Amino acid sequence: MLLHHTDCGMQTFTDDELKDAIEQETGIRPPFAMGAFTNLEDSVRESIARLEASFVYDVETGGLREVGR
Repeated sequence: MLLHHTDCGMQTFTDDELKDAIEQETGIRPPFAMGAFTNLEDSVRESIARLEASFVYDVETGGLREVGR
């Protein structure tokens, strides 16, 4: 089950705004996406797609193996 909720704080800023704030406070700008969004339903769809594209990480080789349905 994937569950998102209404009135989410992640809808109140953009990734760049949050990265700017973190960089101002720490001196380090995060290189990764923060996950801010404006449309809750689209965010759920994106999360489902991310889950469907799942992998197993091989700690010995550093390789990824896609897990199909």
